[in-house]
Amino acid sequence: MNDGTVTFLEPTLYQRGIGIAVGIVLIVLTLQLIQKFHLKEEHGLPWLIGGAVLILLSASMPLLRAFTRALGAGAPATALFAGCIIFLLIQNLLFSRALSRQTHQTQCLAIEVALLREEMHAPLSLNKTETIPNRTEEQRLS
Repeated sequence: MNDGTVTFLEPTLYQRGIGIAVGIVLIVLTLQLIQKFHLKEEHGLPWLIGGAVLILLSASMPLLRAFTRALGAGAPATALFAGCIIFLLIQNLLFSRALSRQTHQTQCLAIEVALLREEMHAPLSLNKTETIPNRTEEQRLS
């Protein structure tokens, strides 16, 4: 008889260890990329948080059960997988926004460069008259 409680298939110690290991690798790799200036801190922070959350959920069964219930998933592994997909969707949205902003900045810079080049190569205006001092023959020879 079903009393309305949901029972979850608990992940094995091996599965939890894999989750913790992946979280640690994600954090270490992100920190190395930030340290070598291949990844900006502002872009690395979500990856660090994601790795920490993965470690936390993999290490703590009560948190993983609560997360599974919150998502309405049938198993903790499914909840972690769904959480990873949600995380990646959010990351994709953030990177798309940053890419759009950089595209706009690049277009503005290209326009500015084109205007500066045009200004640089434009013929001198007739209103601008440069006076060249007349030098005498003696000044040129000395």
